[in-house]
Amino acid sequence: NPKGVVIEHHSVLGLIRLHNRDLEIDASSRGTLMAAVGFDLSQSEIWSQLLAGGQIQVPTDSVLLNSDEFLAFCVAHEITHAFVPTLRVYDVLNAIQPPGLKLRFIYTCGEKLHPVDVDHLSYQVVDCYGPTETTIFVTSRVVPSARLNSPASIGWPMGDFKVFVLDGDLNEVRPGEAGELCIAGDCLAR
Repeated sequence: NPKGVVIEHHSVLGLIRLHNRDLEIDASSRGTLMAAVGFDLSQSEIWSQLLAGGQIQVPTDSVLLNSDEFLAFCVAHEITHAFVPTLRVYDVLNAIQPPGLKLRFIYTCGEKLHPVDVDHLSYQVVDCYGPTETTIFVTSRVVPSARLNSPASIGWPMGDFKVFVLDGDLNEVRPGEAGELCIAGDCLAR
């Protein structure tokens, strides 16, 4: 069942400003609208470009489902920034990267991102995480090469957001220990 949360305007604006800063989105940027508008992440695709004065290109269904067509779409429309759902990003990253690609960033969100090879890419891959109650996402990280054997990570808190892993008594656990993820900051829903 879909869930609804009340997100305040200042929370969306604050997140989009951080997102635009971190991904260098500006008036020269061209983004895609990959997520369905019912998915909270579509708001980052839409508002990041609108607030920066950039452009949004809407791919067709066939482009959404085919990595080669998606990358050709990115070349044809000079896309600089694209969201790709985690389950699709593996195919896009492993596809032949066509000449003329102007991508600077692909960001992904929605599921755990397993290690991927990014060494051959001319753009950065950014993994974002956050439940809907945190105004779309609250942590991010530039994805390192799978060859580095880095541990799995949801990244680091964006801006002034705080992320803690706590035990049942609300004490922080040591790195590597299991606990409950607790989030604080202006990003939270009412």
